[in-house]
Amino acid sequence: MKPEKAPVLRLQIKLSQAEKDLLSDLATRSNSTMKGVILKAVKNVQINEALTKDDILLLSGLSRNLNQLTKFAHQANFSAEPILEIVQQLRDFINARR
Repeated sequence: MKPEKAPVLRLQIKLSQAEKDLLSDLATRSNSTMKGVILKAVKNVQINEALTKDDILLLSGLSRNLNQLTKFAHQANFSAEPILEIVQQLRDFINARR
């Protein structure tokens, strides 16, 4: 008995002529089909998760603190240490999202 084949599904996408030409050119240069180029791109793409409400609140709070500290630093010759700590927290947040 032959194993059952998975059903074939059809997908339609709208492209401008320039986009279709680009896809066709990529397929030709990679010795592939347009379908092959699309599948390879889909398999290799990295999607970042959307920001959560908690993420947005955290970023808003850090941004406010950074703005306040920067303003205060300009007015009172304040130490850069607290500002650099917040900048590092922002960097850590951004790096964790990659």
